[in-house]
Amino acid sequence: MAQQTSIQDVGAALIGCGAISKAHIKAMKAAGVRILGLCDLDRDRARGRKEEFNLHEAEIYSDYRDLLNDDRIQIVGIATPPLCHLEQTVTSLLAGKYVYCEKPVCRRLVDFEAIFAAEKKSGRQAIFTTARFRSREPAILRHYIEEGKVGDIYRLQARHIRDRGRPGIDVLPDARWFTDHRKAITGITGDMGMYFMDTSMFLTDWPQITSVAAMVYSQFPADLPDDVCYDVEEHVTIFARTAGKLVFTFEFAGIAYYPYTGMDIFVLGTKGGLLADSRQEPKVRYRTDHGVPWRTVEEIPQWKADQSWDEKAYRDLALLACGGTVEHLGTTSSQICRLHEITQMAFR
Repeated sequence: MAQQTSIQDVGAALIGCGAISKAHIKAMKAAGVRILGLCDLDRDRARGRKEEFNLHEAEIYSDYRDLLNDDRIQIVGIATPPLCHLEQTVTSLLAGKYVYCEKPVCRRLVDFEAIFAAEKKSGRQAIFTTARFRSREPAILRHYIEEGKVGDIYRLQARHIRDRGRPGIDVLPDARWFTDHRKAITGITGDMGMYFMDTSMFLTDWPQITSVAAMVYSQFPADLPDDVCYDVEEHVTIFARTAGKLVFTFEFAGIAYYPYTGMDIFVLGTKGGLLADSRQEPKVRYRTDHGVPWRTVEEIPQWKADQSWDEKAYRDLALLACGGTVEHLGTTSSQICRLHEITQMAFR
């Protein structure tokens, strides 16, 4: 496979043309790569995406293995149901492609060994979409933390709450695979929770988790046909201790009679506190006493990301395909393996 000299010459393709595929295609276009292939078991759905985004160079495939035979393609996005992620990631890597894959990835931690081995053998790398929220408000939080304005962090809480937002039931009703753990692997934890666990670990430099306690609930009624499996969690609360003094709490709900909906992350340290809250404007606030005890001063940063993390991911992989280097690539296979470890510890 020839190495390209510019991002505009790098070929990319997408496996899976369902709802999330729009985000991938928009990011590929924004990154400036050539979109040379779209694959879906439903070829009409793939053709629809080609027409919707005017992708005149894109070939249509129904078998992703055929797509991997095109040597012009250096990057593969994977936007299929989680049941497919492990096999498609490993096969794509071994075909010499860089991979940007949706989450979750696999059922068992031991299955990550196949991804690690494929990366080593191929010299290519897979990264994962759990980093998707890092370019939003958490980027501001990270800036304050790196400047030492928070001090030693001892507490971080991340929540994402929906009142009625279960995929396959309340939203995306045609995507029934979300309701079946054999296909989805997890419910709300994999659908949204992994984004916030990733962000929390990113903010705190991926500390070692030593113990996890959790509450998992899944008893809300759902008006589904008798032949539709519904056995994924709807609400989970996770309490995770680290090897140091830091403690995480995570709460994710796809359905709940909560007093509010949305997301928030708060970080507490010995010098200050940070809050990112989707319900308020501005969305980020920093509190400290500025050397005057108990006289709290609030700072409201005025910053917005200039690109989505998906765009950054595809641009970074394109740079690697051109022989370049990337300092902060995103969620690696070893990092998402750690998110899966937290999830499995919670579900024991």
